[in-house]
Amino acid sequence: MREVLGNKYGLAIAPAEILDNTAATGIAIDTLGYNRLTVLFLIGASDVDVAAMGLEECATSGGSYAAITATAAAGTTGDGRLPQDDDDNKLFMISIPITPSRLRYIKPAITAGNGSAGSYICAVYILSNGTVDAITSTTRGLGGQIIV
Repeated sequence: MREVLGNKYGLAIAPAEILDNTAATGIAIDTLGYNRLTVLFLIGASDVDVAAMGLEECATSGGSYAAITATAAAGTTGDGRLPQDDDDNKLFMISIPITPSRLRYIKPAITAGNGSAGSYICAVYILSNGTVDAITSTTRGLGGQIIV
């Protein structure tokens, strides 16, 4: 067995214009060679609660994605809750193991609620505990890196 090597990072939802009563466009994440996926949802200015948030999976990057039930956020309080209208500039995290039964491609699914303006939403991912030689900025999925 190979030693655990570097993490991989990337955009899971690109920064875009404000969303109101619509789903963000999730980007397929190839989990091959990694054992854990963490997605950080960044909620910017918002005047409405998020309607739905979770992860979806598929065997191919362009196929039909199905919800990963255990990752669906629900409710308004506590861990696992949906972002609310007063959660401006907060991070919400979903982290899951990549098991042999998990499909290879995963993407975030988040829908802004119906408000007077809407919500700014983007997301980044971290793939970790891998056996992939990800040590350069390119192999880590970065535009650049500084390691001190």
